[in-house]
Amino acid sequence: MTDCVWWVAFAGAITNRNAHSVIRPAKSAKERIEAWINPIEQGLRLDPSDRPQAFRLNYKELKNGKIENTDDPIIGPNGYRLSYSFFQDYPMIAHEAIDVFEQFDLGEAQLFPVDFFKTDEVTPHAERVTLVVPANPKNSFRYRDPAQPEKDENHPNIKGAAARVNYASNILGKIFVTEAALSGPDIWSEPSYFDTYFISDRLATALGEAGVADDFHLQKATVIDSP
Repeated sequence: MTDCVWWVAFAGAITNRNAHSVIRPAKSAKERIEAWINPIEQGLRLDPSDRPQAFRLNYKELKNGKIENTDDPIIGPNGYRLSYSFFQDYPMIAHEAIDVFEQFDLGEAQLFPVDFFKTDEVTPHAERVTLVVPANPKNSFRYRDPAQPEKDENHPNIKGAAARVNYASNILGKIFVTEAALSGPDIWSEPSYFDTYFISDRLATALGEAGVADDFHLQKATVIDSP
């Protein structure tokens, strides 16, 4: 049995190519937070009849193959505009990554196809994209190894902005999960550590074999013996 699982590091992963916003159904920022963002963070499922359905790309394409106001090329290194994995309020996967996920035990997780449009909100942007609702809370997350409390230098509140955004000094290498993470679905949420989701080593390996893992910025979470 593998002794690790993985989490998706979204911080810094959003690029101009992936910048987008919800256009349907129309909701205020407060309504989006209450109906969609909070439930995803809490490990809940979304109501299929009330979920994000359509998004607008937020950068115009220039004739020289660049994105307006930046030097970023429209087409990324994988041959698509949108990455295999990206995040801006909602976790997304695209293209061949969707096929990989569908081969695994998703449990209560939801993969909702969504439509993307160009900045005019009318012209379709024909790339296959899926909204990921990880669900399946395992409550296995630990921010440090309880067996080595003297080495704990972490932020006291993982939900605090300082802890979540400063991956380089605060997060990388300090994420642990209990053995509960090794059983059950291959994708799940940890309500005490949001803005990400976790996947099994099996799924991470498959993403690598399919050549789509780089966009997930996967980080190892070590499994520990802990109640």
